[in-house]
Amino acid sequence: DGKINLNRLKPETIIESGVQQVSIGANGGCVIVSGSLRCWGSNSGDGTIESKLSAVTIFNSGVTQVSVGRAYTCAI
Repeated sequence: DGKINLNRLKPETIIESGVQQVSIGANGGCVIVSGSLRCWGSNSGDGTIESKLSAVTIFNSGVTQVSVGRAYTCAI
């Protein structure tokens, strides 16, 4: 959600609908939303080396699976 405070007392809705899969790694995560891949965290895959607090779109469509690990992300 772009906020730096990591402590939450209750769940917050980040994406309203269309979520197909979520994968969380040691330093970030990705979500597939209606076939598009969105990622956040350390080196989020958008061509920069900057960490992202909010999800950025990596692929606009066609993604069916994603796996995020400690130092990798793989999407099909």
